Amino acid sequence: MADRIFLNARYAFRSDTLENWQRLNPVLEKGEPAVVTDGVNGEWLKIGDGINAFNSLGWKKGPKGEQGIRGIQGVKGDKGDTGASGPQGVKGDKGDKGEKGDKGEKGDKGDKGDKGEDGTIINLDQTHDPDSSNAQSGIAVAEAVDANKQYANNTFSAAIKNTVSGLVVSANDVSPIEHNLGVKVSSKNLFDKSIPYGDYLVIIGYRYLLIWVGKGNTVTVSLSQKHPMGLGGYCYIRDNGTNSGGSLEQKWLYHNTNDGLCNKSQTFTSVDGYVSVYFDITAYNNFKDELQVEYGTTATEYTPYVDLSTVNVSRYGKNLFDIDTYGNCTDIYNGPYVLDISHYAVGTKITISTKDIYMYKISNHVGGDATYQVQSNKHTYTLTQAMIDLKYLFIISTNTWTAESKENLQTQNVLVEFGDTATEYEPYIEPQTALVNADGTVTGLTSISPNMTIIADNNGANINVTYNVDTKTYIDNKFAELAQAILNT
Repeated sequence: MADRIFLNARYAFRSDTLENWQRLNPVLEKGEPAVVTDGVNGEWLKIGDGINAFNSLGWKKGPKGEQGIRGIQGVKGDKGDTGASGPQGVKGDKGDKGEKGDKGEKGDKGDKGDKGEDGTIINLDQTHDPDSSNAQSGIAVAEAVDANKQYANNTFSAAIKNTVSGLVVSANDVSPIEHNLGVKVSSKNLFDKSIPYGDYLVIIGYRYLLIWVGKGNTVTVSLSQKHPMGLGGYCYIRDNGTNSGGSLEQKWLYHNTNDGLCNKSQTFTSVDGYVSVYFDITAYNNFKDELQVEYGTTATEYTPYVDLSTVNVSRYGKNLFDIDTYGNCTDIYNGPYVLDISHYAVGTKITISTKDIYMYKISNHVGGDATYQVQSNKHTYTLTQAMIDLKYLFIISTNTWTAESKENLQTQNVLVEFGDTATEYEPYIEPQTALVNADGTVTGLTSISPNMTIIADNNGANINVTYNVDTKTYIDNKFAELAQAILNT
């Protein structure tokens, strides 16, 4: 007879809260139990039948036992006597307040104390002496800080990451220790009109420019508007750059003699990683100043190609409003607080909130112009090009600026943030600023938990930020996305 094998093991059934079971609504295998950890009234167990989903299954309950024999009621005890309540005495009248006594005479001045001993002279310039205790302590602290940052970067390198992109990026990094951020910048418009037409490749009477967009990426190529035929020239695109693989279909933006081939934009997904833009010399001269190649399926407001070597990227906290810096504009409205919005993109939403009602203006300072004026304690501006051209956002209580005005505004918890919702106040944090490397990467920007805003000083620069996310939130979101995708199929 074969030897018997005994396993010492613990077995746990699938269990979760009722809310999660009902939201996920899985189909249980036949005989598979599902335990509800917060069940009430006996509703804590369902058994799968291999066909019906969780929400369609009935609750499993044991048979109700027979009612037991009612016990004999005990003898009710006698009620005790209640003692008599004594009468309440009459409240007496309040006495008169006595008169204030006379102030006593000032006492005589005490005798002068003895002179103390001479103190020890301390060298306050020890930091310049490398052997001093101050210098050695400073070196030790610096080394400890560097080691702590290195530990943080090594620890968080294995954390779950999320990536967010845009002309302005907001991120909530859950890691409490400051560590390096992954930041990369690209030009929003991938078409560089500074490349001479003569440097384009030649094919069958046309010249074409190859633009790398990455394999499998979706891009939109657009003009500022749909132009009517008859302007002269031809312009079309293809979704590959090597004329091998992918579609060779010509997707027209402009045709001089066929109005049906004149379009504002064309969208496609690249097969081999390139987009090819074909011009003749007439169309090139007509449209080079408005052609835009960008990621995504929507043609946005035109911005020119950006030379990344000229771009700075800054990491702020959530609050963009520096009350000390912006309060020094004494030549504008006699000194109200101001935020420079000239490098933000069209469509950017900025929300301002204060405790009390204040005056918000988007304007320049020429002649006291006050366009887009609002009086409120909360307001959202969606920036247009006209607003951006005016350059400044003001937050003022009066056009006559005084020290009292600044003091009053300092108590208002002014919060200027991206988005269309006013959130909980956070103080302003001094930004970090770094240059963009030749490959588009940015080094030297570190995370601050939890709220960060990353901005470039050029509204044609697209920012990509990788940061650490909360594991539970990340997994819950991914499961929710998966469940929704299943429901949509």
